[in-house]
Amino acid sequence: MPIRRNLTTLSDDDLDACVQAILALKAAGEYDEFVTAHATATMRTPQQAHMSPMFLPWHRQFVRAFELALGPSFALPYWDWAADQALPDPTKGKIWDDDFMGGEGDPVTTGPFRQGQWTLAGGGPLVRAFGSPPMTLPSAADVDAALAVNVYDAPPWNDVAMAAMGYESFRNQLEGWLLKPTQAFQPQLHNRVHVWVGGSMDNMETSPNDPVFFLHHANIDRIWSRWQAMHPTSGYLPAAGVPGVSAGDVMWPWDVAGSVVTPDDVLSTNLLGYVYDSEIQRSATAGGPHGDAFDDSTTIEFIPAIINSVSATWNTVITSLSTNYKYDGPAPHGTPVSDHSGSVTVPPHQTIQAITVYTHKDHDKTGVAALSIEVSGQPAQLLGPAQTTAGQRFAAPPGTYIAGFVGRASNRIYSLGVVALPMQQGF
Repeated sequence: MPIRRNLTTLSDDDLDACVQAILALKAAGEYDEFVTAHATATMRTPQQAHMSPMFLPWHRQFVRAFELALGPSFALPYWDWAADQALPDPTKGKIWDDDFMGGEGDPVTTGPFRQGQWTLAGGGPLVRAFGSPPMTLPSAADVDAALAVNVYDAPPWNDVAMAAMGYESFRNQLEGWLLKPTQAFQPQLHNRVHVWVGGSMDNMETSPNDPVFFLHHANIDRIWSRWQAMHPTSGYLPAAGVPGVSAGDVMWPWDVAGSVVTPDDVLSTNLLGYVYDSEIQRSATAGGPHGDAFDDSTTIEFIPAIINSVSATWNTVITSLSTNYKYDGPAPHGTPVSDHSGSVTVPPHQTIQAITVYTHKDHDKTGVAALSIEVSGQPAQLLGPAQTTAGQRFAAPPGTYIAGFVGRASNRIYSLGVVALPMQQGF
């Protein structure tokens, strides 16, 4: 499963790969199609892409479609502009390096998207004017204030949603239209970033002309994902009854038979096939009582869906989509026999909530492991040898589920590394 990471944590090679993928999409003529789609969506009635409850799901689907166009396993980095706001000079953030997004200018003359190397859809060079008119990027406190709002959206379901009644609309606060009644108008959060970058990004219809748009909106999507994890009982609103923007209404341009997409379809980033680095919870040690500490689960092969089955033999555990736990070391490691195998099925809308790993009773001779799988709402099911020592259990923290695991053996003894991800809406 692609992991969207903070761009400041990526290597130079990773950042260059991002740039080259964008340039290739532009050369193929596909990049400008995203600009056109965004502009058309902005001018449609009823509004879905902006000033609407669909602002977040529409852009989640839009950015995911762009990401897939860059490559089936490509992971867009995100720009944490709140962290840059805390820098002595936000215009010197890593995003603006000459070998990544380049800097400001009318036209931009640095970086791979400079004049002569990058032409906007419709013609002309890329333009940026940082901090003009005078303003700062949103702060971490601004993000926290939005995350604290526990209502997704409210009537009248537009850019003035509840503005005079305590501004209880997470969507509108994150989008940036919502203001305290005593404030003079200034764009906030999402909108404020567009205005701060300025130039091409400050045009609502065609702002995707600047590749920074997609890194910005990946961060907006990350914040929504955080909000979903923090408020698991606060779903998308309106659920129904508001034509064109309700949870089951089709979003344009994904309104063609066979590719219909609604807000309900995009509530889970995990089911869409990606995850954010800030959401991954790793176990430092989740091994058998005789196993070595397993402190690196970064090698786990993330799967783009909920695990719906697990089968085990004497030395291998296989999920529905991949082999997540396997030992291929030299003998002696016991003899693979049929009574050391088994399987468990994870029903729809249920998840693996805990795993216990055991070493064999005669561990110093065989090292054969057994697993106990706990699916939500079901008793634990043991896979593997019946004669085992006391096991070590890893339970997914509240609000999460087990999405992947991998085994390691040392001196014929197994340990287990586990990854837990947020239990998102839509499961």
